[in-house]
Amino acid sequence: MTAAKKQARTILERIKSEAEKRRYTIGVIQEKQWSLELAVQDTEYKAKAVVFFNAKGRLTPKVQGKDSPLYRELEDWLDIRGEVESGFLPEGVDAWIGVDESGKGDYFGPLVTAAALITPEVREDIGSLLVRDSKEMGASAITTTAERLREILGDGYAVVTAMPEEYNRMLEDEDYANSQHMLAAQHARVIEMLLERYPEIKYAVCDKFGKEEVIEDALEDRGKSITVIQRTKAESDPAVAAASILARDGFVQAMQGLERKLGYDLPLGASNERAIFNAAEVIIERDGRKALGQYAKLHFRTTQKIYKALFMT
Repeated sequence: MTAAKKQARTILERIKSEAEKRRYTIGVIQEKQWSLELAVQDTEYKAKAVVFFNAKGRLTPKVQGKDSPLYRELEDWLDIRGEVESGFLPEGVDAWIGVDESGKGDYFGPLVTAAALITPEVREDIGSLLVRDSKEMGASAITTTAERLREILGDGYAVVTAMPEEYNRMLEDEDYANSQHMLAAQHARVIEMLLERYPEIKYAVCDKFGKEEVIEDALEDRGKSITVIQRTKAESDPAVAAASILARDGFVQAMQGLERKLGYDLPLGASNERAIFNAAEVIIERDGRKALGQYAKLHFRTTQKIYKALFMT
């Protein structure tokens, strides 16, 4: 067991001891490749204490779950104070860009890509906003947090939204071999937007692409000067966490606009085929087959299933 993993286990053993004193229901400490986690439940709520770690021995504690008294109690036990440190950067780096996207796995809605710049000037103010994973936050919490992030970051962020029609056109472009290449191009675009304002920045962090060279190839002249560090679980990096919130907020706002236009709620994700088929049928019956591309990412296999169900029966 590595020293970092031992330290992470010690932290969770302390959490376990506190929970036992209160007679909470406690799971066993689960070991993942780069994290340890402990599920805790009181009489009303559930939450999970997670400690991420990396090969350099840096630890990032987080609480996962819906906001509740138990959630906040676990935060206190973990002593989460929103320390803004990255476990992926060389020693001494105090300013860097984080990149993330939202909507990649959703059949309906846009692809939103965001970049956030962490500098010494914003660290103190930004830390308390990043103790929760954006995937654990509801729409109203995302909006409130994103508003505050934009205030703190000033011009140190960039967001690019590809609405479904644009998304579908880009995938028809011969410059993009597939959706991964298009996603890499969007990552490169927001990085370069920030480099126009902050050309001195030398590092960016994002989730790992299947082929690392895809995003490197997408960077243009300005972007060639930056080192892009790609890692799994990159959301443990505070700049990536900030970008994730900004991207998710952009996605939520765009989805709400599409729903107002259609007058119908669009399902999230891509797994609930019944809900997706129902929404697609509303779109097509009202505006015709081509209108589906105004709301959906047509390269999903779901599209062919919809066409088969609606037009080949």
